[in-house]
Amino acid sequence: MNRIRSLVVALFLIVIVSLATAIHTLAIEWSSYQKDESRNGFSIESISLPLKLANEINIGEELSGGILINGNDFFFTTKSGIVGAGNAFSGTIKWKRTLNDSINSCAVLSPEDIFIVTMTGDLYCISQKIGTILWKTKLGKPVSSPLLLASQSIYAATDEGDIVCVNRRDGALLWSTDLDEEITSGICYKNFNIYTVTGKGQVVCISGQSGMILWNYFFKISSHCPPVASTESIYCGDDNGNLYCLDHYSDKLYWVNKQSAGFNASMAFAFYDKRILVASLKDKYIGIITGNGNEIWSYPSDDTSVSPISAGRQVFLQGSNQRLVALDSFDGRELFSYSLNTKISTGLSIGNGKIFFGTETGKIMIFTSGTSDFQIELTPSIRTLSPGEKTQFVIDIKTSDYFSGSINFSVSGFPCSCKGVNRFFDEQVVSGSDKVSLMIETTVEATEGRYNFTVSGRSENASIRVAYGILEITNKKLNTTLQIKNQKDQIKTGEDFVVDILLSDAKNIRSVSFILNYPADSLRIESVSMGDFYKTDQTNVLFDKVTDNDNGRLTVGFSQNNTSGSGSGLIASILFKALKPGSHQLNFTQVSARDPFQYELLVLHKELELTILPGIQKKIVMTINQKTILINGQAHPLESPPVIEKGRALSPLRIIAENLESTVLWEAKEQKITLIHFNKRIELWINRATCLVNGIEKTMPSHVPPRILFNRTYVPLRFIADELDAGVVWDGKAQTITILYPK
Repeated sequence: MNRIRSLVVALFLIVIVSLATAIHTLAIEWSSYQKDESRNGFSIESISLPLKLANEINIGEELSGGILINGNDFFFTTKSGIVGAGNAFSGTIKWKRTLNDSINSCAVLSPEDIFIVTMTGDLYCISQKIGTILWKTKLGKPVSSPLLLASQSIYAATDEGDIVCVNRRDGALLWSTDLDEEITSGICYKNFNIYTVTGKGQVVCISGQSGMILWNYFFKISSHCPPVASTESIYCGDDNGNLYCLDHYSDKLYWVNKQSAGFNASMAFAFYDKRILVASLKDKYIGIITGNGNEIWSYPSDDTSVSPISAGRQVFLQGSNQRLVALDSFDGRELFSYSLNTKISTGLSIGNGKIFFGTETGKIMIFTSGTSDFQIELTPSIRTLSPGEKTQFVIDIKTSDYFSGSINFSVSGFPCSCKGVNRFFDEQVVSGSDKVSLMIETTVEATEGRYNFTVSGRSENASIRVAYGILEITNKKLNTTLQIKNQKDQIKTGEDFVVDILLSDAKNIRSVSFILNYPADSLRIESVSMGDFYKTDQTNVLFDKVTDNDNGRLTVGFSQNNTSGSGSGLIASILFKALKPGSHQLNFTQVSARDPFQYELLVLHKELELTILPGIQKKIVMTINQKTILINGQAHPLESPPVIEKGRALSPLRIIAENLESTVLWEAKEQKITLIHFNKRIELWINRATCLVNGIEKTMPSHVPPRILFNRTYVPLRFIADELDAGVVWDGKAQTITILYPK
């Protein structure tokens, strides 16, 4: 009897363990499925129709790849090599930089960074927050197909047929496999394996961990349709219209179904269980049952080059006559249409309740629900406290003009079960634009750790917006501080001076980046030099700087692959020129520091106020019809004298411009003169009484244009002196012109 009882108990335990294992496996599969990188064009987001054009941002040149979204921010690339970031709600550009190489591939995002590959095969990791380069790896071959991010790896397919895997933390090459056939479509990822289709019609399954080829299937027809993965199968289409369904784990072909035309772009799954596949053929979009490949609906379009994308049951695509269209993925019924008056040129993207795409005219268009749109932002994004302390995060809620109803808040990711931690909102429900505080209280028993959390806001129509934050509970708090130190006690206009950027009280810093703002009309950066913060082998160090004197903005990134216990040190030295007297502020708008695992650290930052004193003015005296010029009392010969025309003094240009710290460029074919004076660009033409000053047209006083006299370029003196920040005094009796610089 005891043996029977023991056997029953054992069988019961086996069933329970098996059931628990099955449930756990299903949970893992469901979680993996929800985050599956191969879900081309699939989103679990809910978007309420009708849509409204929320923002239209002019980038000014053709965009490439697709628009990527992370929370409230979007990221873009252009074919000429520009990469940038903006805010989706306000429609403003946060940062923009050029990589000096064309970009055809689509980038990918991790939670913190954007990964971009250029046509020459340079793979970059760039900070989403600031736009600085954290590492760069040379693949050495052009890449046109989209990148893929899975776990800690970045996968790229080169045009020549190499599948390359690099570590996303430092760009180290992990493996490379040569398929010896062209690859221009995308790659997908499922169950730790990589799937791709070559231009000659070979489907290849490669181990994502080792790069070993696991199986091949040859349909031997050219293809420009990348594979997509469902729960058990891989789907791909060829240029003749054949749709193939293959097993994940082998080269077994489940079925092949012939469509009416060749496949034109990537396919998209629709609905939550991937039961419908939406594909773009040469002249239409079609809905396909994934179980057998049968077509269930079709939707004609005169341009199917844009891959469809779905949100739940709805699928979005490019309709005829340059329209954005939403269809019901079950029956192909048109639910919404919007006339764009331009062609969509990038992939469609969905994120945080919005639809994004780029146009052939160089614009980013952002659509959202026409009845409810809002965003939430968390400030600061990171807090550090010791057990027994309390802190708070502020949630800034911004609603659109057409928003109605209320927003309910929740938070996930905190150590709810840990002893000694309590968190709550000071308001749980708000209506319209507002601010809500997330309060954190800990006791001395609180468990130390680093916690990534998510704040969610849900509106009455079930639209969800999210913001992300970090809470670190530690007994070893550091007051890591980025500060600006001025090397010179007294600064006068016209002088150069140096400020140092120092990081103190830091430990194990992998990278540090910042954006420094300064008054563009009063200060100008002459040069930026790397500091000695990393005192190790300089071959592992990357120093990245972008100077924008037109807008008074300096972006600096300093990183290394292998870090040790760095404490304090010099990040950068900046050489400024003082242009105008007065009190001027240098301040940081963004600061980022990462540890060896690329986790964001809390950094305090201090601003600097500079007082610029008036300097010694340069005095230039010229006399009409005389070939001598006085510069600070010293006489210098002139090859040709100043003259009077229509009551205006005309002067030889070059000697005046160069003494007023300006550069002169001459284009003989157009008879054009370009003056560059710090952040000002003046374009003039011989015998033309209008000019451009930073792109804005201006008319010369008395319509007196630049002239060629005595084989020299002459310009209206007062107009040019004013534009170059100089003062002019005219003595009619002595026929002298006195120029004082600066004004």
